[in-house]
Amino acid sequence: MCCQFGADRLKGLVLIDTAPAGIGKDRSKEWVFFSADDADGFRKWGTQGVLTDRAKFNEEFARWMVSKPTENYVKWITRIMNSTASGTAALLNESSAYQDYSQTLRELERKTSLLYYGNPDNIKVVENWAKVNTPSASVKLLSKHMFFSESAESFNKDFDHYLATIAP
Repeated sequence: MCCQFGADRLKGLVLIDTAPAGIGKDRSKEWVFFSADDADGFRKWGTQGVLTDRAKFNEEFARWMVSKPTENYVKWITRIMNSTASGTAALLNESSAYQDYSQTLRELERKTSLLYYGNPDNIKVVENWAKVNTPSASVKLLSKHMFFSESAESFNKDFDHYLATIAP
């Protein structure tokens, strides 16, 4: 059994701007969160940055997440981010390095509907991974991490269409 409660109980699975695995050799070529050697500093930034300079991290991350980072929007996002303690935020970011759902996704291939949303930074990697590992999966492009909020009407229309395809 590939899933905790069985693939037969799962109608669909959606990954929104995430990765099936935490660490790979090179995140510019693999659908992972972090490169093993952290040559680009992303792992250090996402874990230690939260602990060493939370305001700077929040500002940078909030601006990265949205297409139009107005001051009010960034303040709203950082206010939400600050509701999570720094240690907890760092642990959440770091824990992704130790997770790997790649095999689970491969086992779900053709057993359930798979939908992956990638961002402009990784869409080609997502498409290549899906083509090799889960060819039946649909891959969609998000403009930014918070696309579902910034372009709710467009996202909801697309997501509603997906849900209609898996309805009983």
